[in-house]
Amino acid sequence: MHLLPNTVLQSGKYRITRVLGQGGFGITYEAEQVALHRRVAIKEFFMKDYCDRDEATSRVTLGSSSGSKELVERFLLKFIKEAQTIAALNHPNIVKIIDIFEENGTAYYVMQYVDGGSLADLCKDGHRLPEKEALYYTRQIALALDYLHHRPEPMNHLDIKPSNVLLDENGNAVLIDFGISKRYDEKGGQTSSTPVGISHGFSPLEQYKDGGVKEFSPATDIYSLGATLFFLLTGQTPPSASEVNEDGLPPFPLTISESTQMAIIKAMSPRRKDRPQSIDSFFALLSLTPSNGTSAKNDGLPTKDTNKEETTEDEEETIIQEPVSKGQVSRQENNEFSRGQISPRTVKWLVGAFIVAFTFVLTIIVLILRDN
Repeated sequence: MHLLPNTVLQSGKYRITRVLGQGGFGITYEAEQVALHRRVAIKEFFMKDYCDRDEATSRVTLGSSSGSKELVERFLLKFIKEAQTIAALNHPNIVKIIDIFEENGTAYYVMQYVDGGSLADLCKDGHRLPEKEALYYTRQIALALDYLHHRPEPMNHLDIKPSNVLLDENGNAVLIDFGISKRYDEKGGQTSSTPVGISHGFSPLEQYKDGGVKEFSPATDIYSLGATLFFLLTGQTPPSASEVNEDGLPPFPLTISESTQMAIIKAMSPRRKDRPQSIDSFFALLSLTPSNGTSAKNDGLPTKDTNKEETTEDEEETIIQEPVSKGQVSRQENNEFSRGQISPRTVKWLVGAFIVAFTFVLTIIVLILRDN
């Protein structure tokens, strides 16, 4: 049901190379912008549950019944409108749209080609990212969301998940797929009433409810951002929002810092009002900086002095932890013993205990010799 390789669009301006993927609302292709010899990505509006294609002509039929046709046409208009909106966005961590057109009875938009794979690809087969790397990507996604949230007509992306974050040639995160995003007016009211999709494990409870996102709230995207960070650190899709509401989150790996664990738990609170209400608040939980630089992979995270020897992975993890309480210190020391390491605090305690024991034994010996 997709366009075949070598299919041309716009009178030969673009040539389809291959299918990159298909979701509920569209098909994404790798293509060539012929005149510029440039690789691009083209997204075609195609609701797989409602649309059909004539394979001979490539023409798309939008819905078979009157009700479904009306629904599909609403989403088609939204697809075009959102493409126009995204084309006006200018942020290094948001995909760039360079063209939009209608053809074959449907609509297309052309994007920059990002060939580094997705965050989901990085965590295939349960692979977990080091905490510092996961926070690096999370910070870049968060900056993109903060940009969307602070526009004159703010936007919620509503589909933040690892497969919707690609990596460019420099290893930077690029947010894609605004298919179910919503725009809001200056008072925070929605400007469209199209239904909202969900991604199990990444969508909060309010996205499951009719009218649950009719008012603008950064906390909705922040839930999905926290869920994405959970995925990167554990290699596992988070429990659904209803499961989180009933049972909470499963245990984290012992290597994850206390501050990061608490930031995820807070971001994924079932009740929207209990989550951070802005990206700045989320950054504060993680002790990250919201500065706009994204050229270096250590931006917003502790950097290493290149004149010093390489630090171990454990030392790098300790750098990004917030100051811990006494109870947290105790748990941290237990983890150190399990890894065969002893902290300076533990060494001091052992030395003190040895001195007390030695003094006690020496006193007993002196008393025995005096009595004899």
